[in-house]
Amino acid sequence: MSTTKSSSPGGRDIAIIDTTLSTIAFQPSFQSSIDDDLFVATFDDPVDRNRYGYSKLQILATNNKDCLHSGYINGYPPKKHIHGIQNPAFGRAYNERILPGILGILHPSTSSSFVVPQFSELHAVHMVFSDGHELIREFPTVLLVFDVSLGTINTSEAKDLVLKISECIQNHWPRSVGRVYTDICESNVLVTSDARSGSNAQDPRILNPTVYEEKTPRPGASIGNIEYPTSSSTLSFYITNGDKTYATATDHGVFPAKELLKRSAAGFEVSPYDRKNTSSEIKMVSPSGADWQETLDALEIEIEEYKCNEKMFGLSEWKAALRDNPDSIDDFVSSHQVGINSTKEKISLISNFDRILGTVVATSEQLVPTATLFRFDWSVIECDGNKIYSNTYPPQSIVHEDRRALSNTDWLVQMNVKLKAGIRISQELSNEAMSSKTSFVKPSSARTGTRVAKFSDTVSTLYNGRCGITTEWAFSNLPGTPALTVPGDSGSCILSEDGCVVAVAWGGDDNTLRAVDLTYATPAKDLLQDIREKLQWEQVKLLRV
Repeated sequence: MSTTKSSSPGGRDIAIIDTTLSTIAFQPSFQSSIDDDLFVATFDDPVDRNRYGYSKLQILATNNKDCLHSGYINGYPPKKHIHGIQNPAFGRAYNERILPGILGILHPSTSSSFVVPQFSELHAVHMVFSDGHELIREFPTVLLVFDVSLGTINTSEAKDLVLKISECIQNHWPRSVGRVYTDICESNVLVTSDARSGSNAQDPRILNPTVYEEKTPRPGASIGNIEYPTSSSTLSFYITNGDKTYATATDHGVFPAKELLKRSAAGFEVSPYDRKNTSSEIKMVSPSGADWQETLDALEIEIEEYKCNEKMFGLSEWKAALRDNPDSIDDFVSSHQVGINSTKEKISLISNFDRILGTVVATSEQLVPTATLFRFDWSVIECDGNKIYSNTYPPQSIVHEDRRALSNTDWLVQMNVKLKAGIRISQELSNEAMSSKTSFVKPSSARTGTRVAKFSDTVSTLYNGRCGITTEWAFSNLPGTPALTVPGDSGSCILSEDGCVVAVAWGGDDNTLRAVDLTYATPAKDLLQDIREKLQWEQVKLLRV
């Protein structure tokens, strides 16, 4: 095995591991040419399509001869991961010229005979092969995903798309600068017309009982609709209008996806919720019912374990073993009783904890205003005026996997100092401003700990039956680390290294309703502006307490 260096379009040197690999035989029906620009492989056999190596996607056509990495490392096939591209120059070329060109191909003028079904996702990403420890291959790729529920596409049509998209890419990013491939795939997952994050699809989380020592939840806390105890999402932050305090979270954290689909199927209109237009009230609690009950159950188990230990180490056995030091028996019994009493106190604290966060005032229902291309997914919750709320985060400590992947985490100390003084909203909304920053942080949230996020310089384009086509900021995890977010983390803030909130996540990683594992987030400044306009408030301010 030998290691060489190759330059990606991002200008970053990546390690290419040259290794002898056993090859799985497959016979794609491909069209080849002496001119490599015209090479396209198409895949009709379902078995071959699955060899793309990404569980949520099946390959239809590609101009990348190595897109099916069929080798084995230590007896196991390398895994394929998707990461954002960190390359400001390519990001500008893609966002300003390549993406509009591709959308023109996918949605041509009415006079064109080239008709393409509605796509579900469009990304420019790094397709990365890894054995879990080392980078094996990295391919900058424009990835176009179709979902059968929105329309089918055959391999001949997929081949034509590869050629057209590749030509568009080369017109604005020549091969001499860096090769960018094109993959056309079909999604293996069900994308519903609402395309909501699976806010009720993740296992509950056992919360540290110290959470219940605080009178009110802080940003990043677990929250849920009191009527749907199995669902969880994340508290974003607090805002004020006049003398009232409101909490913000995601819309789909108020109504779980299954409930909305059920209401829609029953003929109820699913529209933005506004308390002024209904006699019912929606109460939100923190922690969510799922997390609250899970913590209580864990403490009950802890008491049973204390009792089991007493039976396992019975007093007669301890008397025989500690004949020379009988006082130790009393110490043993005393320590167990102290542990049991302490756990019972925690159970009492949690059982009697006032979990009511407030009453929902309005939700966005994930509608997209004409002024922007971002998807808006928010809820505003009026809080109890007699309680004191805080827009500060507890000290953040990056999870072990991320810390191991970073060479320097000194900046986290300064970020924690700023977070202690209260969060601020970043005014930098341009992709260029975001690209100039090195790392971002997803603070501890309802389901996951503090994670380091990488901003993708290329926007992701998504289709949603309610929102239509939107372009979204995308964030990915560090290579070799777990997913950045999971269902239940919707509403999490994305912070820059200086502690400012740049965006609010609404869905992405490990989300069963999306094929590509990225975390999508809406710029925080735009989100607050949308809240102000929808609620017709004179101004929206962050809570300063």
